[in-house]
Amino acid sequence: MSASTDEHRETGYELLGKVAEYRAFMLTPFADQLPPMLLEGLQNSTFSLVRLAALKATCSVVLEMGPNGGHTLFQPLVEPLLHVVEASIKEENETAAQEAMSALARVTEEVPKNFVNP
Repeated sequence: MSASTDEHRETGYELLGKVAEYRAFMLTPFADQLPPMLLEGLQNSTFSLVRLAALKATCSVVLEMGPNGGHTLFQPLVEPLLHVVEASIKEENETAAQEAMSALARVTEEVPKNFVNP
């Protein structure tokens, strides 16, 4: 996601998450572009809120895509998602860690096969 500032990137991922929640069908034409864009946010090295927003957007996209592509999208992102949680804990950002773990827990509850190797 190309933006001039980290705050803009954060907002972009937040908007992507909302689109996934309320109008997931609009993302279907961009399904191939989503994984690299989400990965870029998950690996943002300068701003933890970008990583958190990307994690939440990833979880929203996966939940809304469900069994029709969510598993394929999610598998390569599992490790970067867990790194976001780890970084939040290391930074002692309890709120971010809780939000990240809650989002991941929701995915594991609703689409548990996402965490199992195909």
